[in-house]
Amino acid sequence: MKKFWIWLALLIIGAFAVAQNIDVSFFQTDIRDALMQLSYQIEKPIIYDANVTGFVTLEAHDMPFEKVLDLMLMPYGYQWAKIGDVYFVGTADPKSPSFLTLSRTYLYRTRGYSAKDLINMLPDAMKAYVRFSSTNPSLIVITAPVKLASSIVETLNKIDIPPGEVLIEFKVYELTKNRSNKWAPSWKYETGNISNVTSFGFLKEGLDIIYRSGGNEIVGDLNNLLRNGQAKLLANPKLKVLNGGTGKFSLKTSRSYPYKTTEDKYSLKTVDVGLELQVVPYILGNGNVLLNLLVKSTNVIDELKSSPDTTSQSVSSSIRLRIGEQVVVGGAGYDSYVETEEKLPVLGDIPLIGYFFKRTAYVKLHKEILILIKCERVGDGR
Repeated sequence: MKKFWIWLALLIIGAFAVAQNIDVSFFQTDIRDALMQLSYQIEKPIIYDANVTGFVTLEAHDMPFEKVLDLMLMPYGYQWAKIGDVYFVGTADPKSPSFLTLSRTYLYRTRGYSAKDLINMLPDAMKAYVRFSSTNPSLIVITAPVKLASSIVETLNKIDIPPGEVLIEFKVYELTKNRSNKWAPSWKYETGNISNVTSFGFLKEGLDIIYRSGGNEIVGDLNNLLRNGQAKLLANPKLKVLNGGTGKFSLKTSRSYPYKTTEDKYSLKTVDVGLELQVVPYILGNGNVLLNLLVKSTNVIDELKSSPDTTSQSVSSSIRLRIGEQVVVGGAGYDSYVETEEKLPVLGDIPLIGYFFKRTAYVKLHKEILILIKCERVGDGR
Protein backbone atom coordinates (compact mmCIF):
# COMPACT_ATOMS: atom_id res chain seq x y z
CA MET A 1 0.00 0.00 0.00
CA LYS A 2 2.86 2.34 0.83
CA LYS A 3 4.42 1.72 -2.58
CA PHE A 4 1.12 2.60 -4.25
CA TRP A 5 1.04 6.04 -2.62
CA ILE A 6 4.68 6.63 -3.58
CA TRP A 7 3.97 5.82 -7.23
CA LEU A 8 0.87 8.01 -7.16
CA ALA A 9 2.84 10.92 -5.73
CA LEU A 10 5.51 10.50 -8.41
CA LEU A 11 2.86 10.51 -11.14
CA ILE A 12 1.28 13.68 -9.76
CA ILE A 13 4.67 15.40 -9.54
CA GLY A 14 5.57 14.23 -13.07
CA ALA A 15 2.23 15.42 -14.46
CA PHE A 16 2.69 18.81 -12.77
CA ALA A 17 6.19 19.07 -14.22
CA VAL A 18 5.01 18.26 -17.73
CA ALA A 19 2.12 20.68 -17.47
CA GLN A 20 4.33 23.47 -16.09
CA ASN A 21 2.84 26.85 -16.98
CA ILE A 22 4.67 30.16 -17.01
CA ASP A 23 4.01 33.89 -17.30
CA VAL A 24 6.02 36.08 -19.72
CA SER A 25 5.93 39.68 -20.83
CA PHE A 26 8.29 40.75 -23.62
CA PHE A 27 8.29 43.96 -25.65
CA GLN A 28 10.90 44.28 -28.38
CA THR A 29 13.16 42.06 -26.32
CA ASP A 30 16.19 40.49 -27.91
CA ILE A 31 15.16 36.90 -28.58
CA ARG A 32 18.35 35.59 -26.99
CA ASP A 33 17.64 37.46 -23.75
CA ALA A 34 14.04 36.17 -23.85
CA LEU A 35 15.31 32.60 -24.18
CA MET A 36 17.61 33.14 -21.20
CA GLN A 37 14.68 34.37 -19.08
CA LEU A 38 12.67 31.31 -20.05
CA SER A 39 15.60 29.13 -19.05
CA TYR A 40 15.62 30.69 -15.58
CA GLN A 41 11.88 30.06 -15.14
CA ILE A 42 11.90 26.39 -16.12
CA GLU A 43 15.31 25.78 -14.56
CA LYS A 44 16.54 23.99 -17.67
CA PRO A 45 19.22 25.11 -20.11
CA ILE A 46 18.18 26.58 -23.48
CA ILE A 47 20.93 26.94 -26.07
CA TYR A 48 20.76 28.30 -29.60
CA ASP A 49 22.90 28.46 -32.71
CA ALA A 50 24.61 31.58 -34.04
CA ASN A 51 21.89 32.27 -36.61
CA VAL A 52 19.17 32.87 -34.01
CA THR A 53 18.64 36.64 -33.92
CA GLY A 54 15.72 39.06 -33.71
CA PHE A 55 13.31 40.64 -31.27
CA VAL A 56 10.21 39.28 -29.64
CA THR A 57 7.03 40.92 -28.35
CA LEU A 58 4.80 38.52 -26.43
CA GLU A 59 2.64 38.51 -23.32
CA ALA A 60 1.30 35.22 -21.95
CA HIS A 61 -0.16 34.17 -18.63
CA ASP A 62 -0.39 30.68 -17.19
CA MET A 63 0.62 29.14 -20.53
CA PRO A 64 2.59 25.90 -21.04
CA PHE A 65 6.28 26.58 -21.54
CA GLU A 66 6.57 24.77 -24.88
CA LYS A 67 3.57 26.71 -26.22
CA VAL A 68 5.29 29.96 -25.23
CA LEU A 69 8.48 28.77 -26.94
CA ASP A 70 6.56 27.98 -30.16
CA LEU A 71 4.97 31.46 -30.19
CA MET A 72 8.31 33.17 -29.66
CA LEU A 73 10.04 31.30 -32.51
CA MET A 74 7.14 31.29 -34.98
CA PRO A 75 7.72 34.75 -36.59
CA TYR A 76 11.25 33.75 -37.63
CA GLY A 77 10.56 30.14 -38.51
CA TYR A 78 12.98 28.89 -35.87
CA GLN A 79 12.60 25.34 -34.58
CA TRP A 80 13.50 23.66 -31.31
CA ALA A 81 14.40 20.18 -30.19
CA LYS A 82 14.70 18.66 -26.73
CA ILE A 83 17.87 16.69 -26.13
CA GLY A 84 17.59 15.11 -22.71
CA ASP A 85 16.88 18.02 -20.35
CA VAL A 86 18.33 20.60 -22.74
CA TYR A 87 16.35 22.65 -25.27
CA PHE A 88 18.13 23.54 -28.49
CA VAL A 89 16.88 26.35 -30.79
CA GLY A 90 18.07 26.76 -34.37
CA THR A 91 17.10 27.53 -37.94
CA ALA A 92 15.26 25.07 -40.18
CA ASP A 93 17.60 25.75 -43.09
CA PRO A 94 18.89 22.40 -44.43
CA LYS A 95 22.26 24.10 -45.10
CA SER A 96 22.67 25.09 -41.46
CA PRO A 97 25.18 23.04 -39.41
CA SER A 98 22.58 22.63 -36.67
CA PHE A 99 19.88 21.30 -39.04
CA LEU A 100 20.64 17.64 -38.35
CA THR A 101 20.45 18.29 -34.60
CA LEU A 102 16.92 19.64 -35.00
CA SER A 103 15.68 17.16 -37.58
CA ARG A 104 14.43 13.59 -37.83
CA THR A 105 13.95 11.43 -40.91
CA TYR A 106 10.58 9.85 -41.73
CA LEU A 107 9.27 7.71 -44.58
CA TYR A 108 5.91 8.31 -46.25
CA ARG A 109 4.37 5.79 -48.65
CA THR A 110 1.96 7.23 -51.18
CA ARG A 111 -1.55 5.90 -51.78
CA GLY A 112 -2.89 7.62 -54.87
CA TYR A 113 -0.13 9.57 -56.62
CA SER A 114 3.52 9.00 -57.37
CA ALA A 115 6.04 10.50 -54.96
CA LYS A 116 7.26 12.92 -57.62
CA ASP A 117 3.75 14.21 -58.36
CA LEU A 118 2.98 14.65 -54.66
CA ILE A 119 6.16 16.63 -54.03
CA ASN A 120 5.29 18.92 -56.94
CA MET A 121 1.94 19.65 -55.27
CA LEU A 122 3.49 20.61 -51.93
CA PRO A 123 3.93 24.29 -50.99
CA ASP A 124 7.37 25.64 -51.94
CA ALA A 125 8.23 26.13 -48.25
CA MET A 126 8.01 22.33 -47.71
CA LYS A 127 9.79 21.08 -50.83
CA ALA A 128 13.29 21.58 -49.37
CA TYR A 129 12.60 18.89 -46.76
CA VAL A 130 11.37 16.05 -48.98
CA ARG A 131 12.97 13.71 -51.50
CA PHE A 132 11.62 10.92 -53.69
CA SER A 133 13.23 7.62 -54.52
CA SER A 134 14.31 6.91 -58.09
CA THR A 135 13.78 3.18 -57.57
CA ASN A 136 10.56 3.29 -55.52
CA PRO A 137 8.02 5.74 -57.03
CA SER A 138 5.71 5.44 -53.99
CA LEU A 139 8.27 6.43 -51.33
CA ILE A 140 8.86 9.95 -49.97
CA VAL A 141 11.73 10.67 -47.55
CA ILE A 142 11.10 13.55 -45.13
CA THR A 143 13.95 15.10 -43.17
CA ALA A 144 12.78 18.02 -41.05
CA PRO A 145 12.24 19.22 -37.46
CA VAL A 146 9.48 17.26 -35.77
CA LYS A 147 6.73 19.90 -35.95
CA LEU A 148 7.57 20.79 -39.54
CA ALA A 149 7.65 17.11 -40.53
CA SER A 150 4.24 16.68 -38.91
CA SER A 151 2.87 19.57 -41.00
CA ILE A 152 4.33 18.02 -44.16
CA VAL A 153 2.75 14.63 -43.43
CA GLU A 154 -0.59 16.30 -42.66
CA THR A 155 -0.46 18.12 -46.01
CA LEU A 156 0.47 14.92 -47.86
CA ASN A 157 -2.47 13.08 -46.30
CA LYS A 158 -4.84 15.77 -47.52
CA ILE A 159 -3.69 15.73 -51.15
CA ASP A 160 -2.69 12.07 -51.50
CA ILE A 161 -6.19 10.84 -52.24
CA PRO A 162 -6.51 7.67 -54.36
CA PRO A 163 -8.15 8.51 -57.68
CA GLY A 164 -11.74 7.42 -58.12
CA GLU A 165 -12.50 4.28 -60.07
CA VAL A 166 -15.31 3.57 -62.53
CA LEU A 167 -16.58 0.09 -63.40
CA ILE A 168 -17.64 0.11 -67.06
CA GLU A 169 -19.60 -2.68 -68.73
CA PHE A 170 -19.55 -3.30 -72.49
CA LYS A 171 -22.08 -5.44 -74.36
CA VAL A 172 -21.36 -6.09 -78.02
CA TYR A 173 -24.23 -7.42 -80.15
CA GLU A 174 -24.33 -8.61 -83.76
CA LEU A 175 -27.68 -8.09 -85.53
CA THR A 176 -29.02 -8.93 -88.95
CA LYS A 177 -29.63 -5.93 -91.20
CA ASN A 178 -33.41 -6.14 -91.27
CA ARG A 179 -33.51 -6.17 -87.48
CA SER A 180 -31.04 -3.36 -87.00
CA ASN A 181 -33.03 -1.15 -89.38
CA LYS A 182 -35.46 -0.58 -86.54
CA TRP A 183 -33.00 2.02 -85.29
CA ALA A 184 -32.39 3.58 -88.73
CA PRO A 185 -31.81 6.19 -90.03
CA SER A 186 -28.67 7.36 -88.24
CA TRP A 187 -29.23 4.71 -85.59
CA LYS A 188 -31.65 6.87 -83.64
CA TYR A 189 -33.90 4.70 -81.52
CA GLU A 190 -37.22 6.55 -81.28
CA THR A 191 -39.87 6.04 -78.63
CA GLY A 192 -42.90 8.01 -77.51
CA ASN A 193 -40.67 10.30 -75.43
CA ILE A 194 -38.36 11.71 -78.05
CA SER A 195 -36.86 14.17 -75.53
CA ASN A 196 -34.97 11.27 -73.96
CA VAL A 197 -32.94 10.69 -77.12
CA THR A 198 -29.98 12.70 -78.27
CA SER A 199 -28.41 11.57 -81.55
CA PHE A 200 -24.94 12.51 -82.67
CA GLY A 201 -24.90 12.31 -86.47
CA PHE A 202 -21.84 11.67 -88.56
CA LEU A 203 -21.15 10.48 -92.10
CA LYS A 204 -23.90 8.46 -93.69
CA GLU A 205 -23.26 4.73 -93.49
CA GLY A 206 -20.64 5.49 -90.84
CA LEU A 207 -20.43 5.15 -87.11
CA ASP A 208 -22.90 6.89 -84.86
CA ILE A 209 -23.36 7.38 -81.13
CA ILE A 210 -26.69 7.51 -79.35
CA TYR A 211 -27.17 8.75 -75.81
CA ARG A 212 -30.26 7.55 -73.99
CA SER A 213 -31.11 9.15 -70.69
CA GLY A 214 -33.96 6.84 -69.76
CA GLY A 215 -35.89 3.71 -70.69
CA ASN A 216 -34.81 0.17 -71.44
CA GLU A 217 -36.55 -0.33 -74.78
CA ILE A 218 -33.34 -1.14 -76.67
CA VAL A 219 -32.26 -3.66 -74.05
CA GLY A 220 -35.69 -5.31 -74.09
CA ASP A 221 -35.71 -5.60 -77.88
CA LEU A 222 -32.18 -7.00 -77.90
CA ASN A 223 -33.09 -9.64 -75.35
CA ASN A 224 -36.05 -10.69 -77.53
CA LEU A 225 -33.78 -10.92 -80.58
CA LEU A 226 -31.29 -13.00 -78.61
CA ARG A 227 -34.00 -15.46 -77.61
CA ASN A 228 -35.20 -15.70 -81.23
CA GLY A 229 -31.71 -16.27 -82.60
CA GLN A 230 -31.79 -13.00 -84.60
CA ALA A 231 -29.00 -11.41 -82.59
CA LYS A 232 -25.81 -12.65 -81.00
CA LEU A 233 -23.96 -11.38 -77.92
CA LEU A 234 -20.34 -11.35 -79.07
CA ALA A 235 -18.71 -10.08 -75.88
CA ASN A 236 -19.59 -8.75 -72.43
CA PRO A 237 -16.39 -7.47 -70.77
CA LYS A 238 -16.17 -5.23 -67.70
CA LEU A 239 -13.32 -2.80 -67.14
CA LYS A 240 -12.21 -0.93 -64.04
CA VAL A 241 -10.85 2.42 -65.15
CA LEU A 242 -9.33 5.07 -62.89
CA ASN A 243 -10.70 8.59 -63.00
CA GLY A 244 -9.05 10.24 -66.01
CA GLY A 245 -7.49 6.93 -67.07
CA THR A 246 -7.97 5.14 -70.37
CA GLY A 247 -9.85 1.89 -70.89
CA LYS A 248 -9.64 0.03 -74.19
CA PHE A 249 -11.69 -2.76 -75.64
CA SER A 250 -11.00 -4.46 -78.97
CA LEU A 251 -13.17 -6.92 -80.86
CA LYS A 252 -11.76 -8.62 -83.95
CA THR A 253 -13.67 -11.02 -86.17
CA SER A 254 -12.81 -12.94 -89.32
CA ARG A 255 -14.94 -12.29 -92.43
CA SER A 256 -14.89 -14.03 -95.80
CA TYR A 257 -14.64 -12.07 -99.05
CA PRO A 258 -14.48 -13.26 -102.69
CA TYR A 259 -11.39 -12.51 -104.74
CA LYS A 260 -10.09 -13.40 -108.17
CA THR A 261 -7.58 -16.21 -108.47
CA THR A 262 -4.82 -16.45 -111.06
CA GLU A 263 -7.11 -18.70 -113.11
CA ASP A 264 -9.61 -15.83 -113.31
CA LYS A 265 -11.94 -17.64 -110.97
CA TYR A 266 -13.42 -16.54 -107.66
CA SER A 267 -12.64 -17.91 -104.24
CA LEU A 268 -13.13 -16.80 -100.63
CA LYS A 269 -10.43 -15.15 -98.53
CA THR A 270 -10.62 -14.56 -94.76
CA VAL A 271 -9.84 -11.03 -93.53
CA ASP A 272 -9.73 -9.78 -89.93
CA VAL A 273 -11.97 -6.76 -89.30
CA GLY A 274 -13.48 -5.32 -86.18
CA LEU A 275 -13.90 -2.55 -83.64
CA GLU A 276 -11.66 -0.80 -81.16
CA LEU A 277 -13.26 1.30 -78.44
CA GLN A 278 -11.46 3.67 -76.09
CA VAL A 279 -13.14 5.32 -73.12
CA VAL A 280 -11.84 7.92 -70.64
CA PRO A 281 -14.15 8.50 -67.63
CA TYR A 282 -14.17 11.62 -65.47
CA ILE A 283 -16.08 11.50 -62.18
CA LEU A 284 -18.12 14.69 -61.80
CA GLY A 285 -19.75 13.94 -58.45
CA ASN A 286 -23.38 13.41 -57.45
CA GLY A 287 -23.47 10.18 -59.43
CA ASN A 288 -22.50 11.83 -62.74
CA VAL A 289 -19.72 10.69 -65.05
CA LEU A 290 -18.30 12.29 -68.20
CA LEU A 291 -17.27 9.74 -70.82
CA ASN A 292 -14.88 10.61 -73.64
CA LEU A 293 -15.49 7.96 -76.29
CA LEU A 294 -13.38 7.07 -79.32
CA VAL A 295 -14.62 4.29 -81.60
CA LYS A 296 -12.61 2.95 -84.52
CA SER A 297 -14.02 0.56 -87.11
CA THR A 298 -12.12 -1.48 -89.71
CA ASN A 299 -14.03 -2.93 -92.66
CA VAL A 300 -13.37 -4.29 -96.15
CA ILE A 301 -14.09 -2.40 -99.34
CA ASP A 302 -16.57 -4.50 -101.28
CA GLU A 303 -14.62 -4.94 -104.51
CA LEU A 304 -13.73 -8.18 -106.22
CA LYS A 305 -9.99 -7.71 -106.34
CA SER A 306 -7.14 -10.15 -105.97
CA SER A 307 -6.78 -8.96 -102.38
CA PRO A 308 -9.59 -7.19 -100.48
CA ASP A 309 -8.75 -3.64 -99.35
CA THR A 310 -9.62 -2.47 -95.84
CA THR A 311 -10.94 0.90 -94.75
CA SER A 312 -11.04 2.52 -91.31
CA GLN A 313 -13.34 5.10 -89.79
CA SER A 314 -13.59 6.61 -86.32
CA VAL A 315 -15.87 8.80 -84.27
CA SER A 316 -15.38 10.53 -80.93
CA SER A 317 -17.76 12.20 -78.53
CA SER A 318 -18.04 13.39 -74.92
CA ILE A 319 -21.18 12.33 -73.08
CA ARG A 320 -22.39 13.05 -69.57
CA LEU A 321 -24.52 10.44 -67.84
CA ARG A 322 -25.49 9.15 -64.45
CA ILE A 323 -24.36 5.87 -62.96
CA GLY A 324 -26.55 3.09 -64.39
CA GLU A 325 -27.45 4.92 -67.62
CA GLN A 326 -26.29 3.57 -70.96
CA VAL A 327 -24.49 4.81 -74.05
CA VAL A 328 -25.32 3.01 -77.29
CA VAL A 329 -22.72 2.96 -80.05
CA GLY A 330 -24.01 1.77 -83.43
CA GLY A 331 -23.60 2.05 -87.16
CA ALA A 332 -20.63 -0.30 -87.59
CA GLY A 333 -21.57 -2.85 -90.23
CA TYR A 334 -19.78 -5.76 -91.84
CA ASP A 335 -20.40 -7.45 -95.16
CA SER A 336 -19.45 -11.08 -95.36
CA TYR A 337 -19.93 -13.75 -98.01
CA VAL A 338 -20.84 -17.41 -97.85
CA GLU A 339 -20.33 -19.89 -100.64
CA THR A 340 -23.52 -21.57 -101.87
CA GLU A 341 -24.47 -23.86 -104.71
CA GLU A 342 -27.22 -22.91 -107.19
CA LYS A 343 -28.76 -25.51 -109.51
CA LEU A 344 -31.72 -26.07 -111.78
CA PRO A 345 -34.46 -28.13 -110.18
CA VAL A 346 -34.36 -31.82 -111.10
CA LEU A 347 -31.62 -31.43 -113.75
CA GLY A 348 -29.08 -30.36 -111.19
CA ASP A 349 -29.65 -33.54 -109.21
CA ILE A 350 -28.91 -35.97 -112.08
CA PRO A 351 -25.60 -37.80 -111.52
CA LEU A 352 -22.74 -36.67 -113.81
CA ILE A 353 -25.02 -34.62 -116.09
CA GLY A 354 -26.20 -32.47 -113.15
CA TYR A 355 -22.74 -30.88 -112.97
CA PHE A 356 -23.57 -28.81 -116.05
CA PHE A 357 -26.79 -27.45 -114.50
CA LYS A 358 -25.37 -25.98 -111.28
CA ARG A 359 -22.85 -23.33 -110.27
CA THR A 360 -21.08 -21.86 -107.25
CA ALA A 361 -22.42 -18.51 -106.02
CA TYR A 362 -21.44 -16.11 -103.27
CA VAL A 363 -24.18 -14.64 -101.13
CA LYS A 364 -23.55 -11.37 -99.28
CA LEU A 365 -24.63 -11.21 -95.64
CA HIS A 366 -24.72 -7.87 -93.83
CA LYS A 367 -24.35 -7.69 -90.06
CA GLU A 368 -24.58 -4.65 -87.80
CA ILE A 369 -22.67 -4.21 -84.55
CA LEU A 370 -24.32 -2.50 -81.59
CA ILE A 371 -22.38 -1.69 -78.40
CA LEU A 372 -24.02 -0.83 -75.08
CA ILE A 373 -21.80 0.94 -72.55
CA LYS A 374 -22.84 1.42 -68.94
CA CYS A 375 -21.06 2.86 -65.91
CA GLU A 376 -22.03 0.44 -63.17
CA ARG A 377 -20.22 1.81 -60.15
CA VAL A 378 -17.97 4.61 -58.95
CA GLY A 379 -15.55 3.93 -56.10
CA ASP A 380 -12.60 5.56 -54.37
CA GLY A 381 -10.07 3.26 -56.04
CA ARG A 382 -8.90 1.66 -52.80
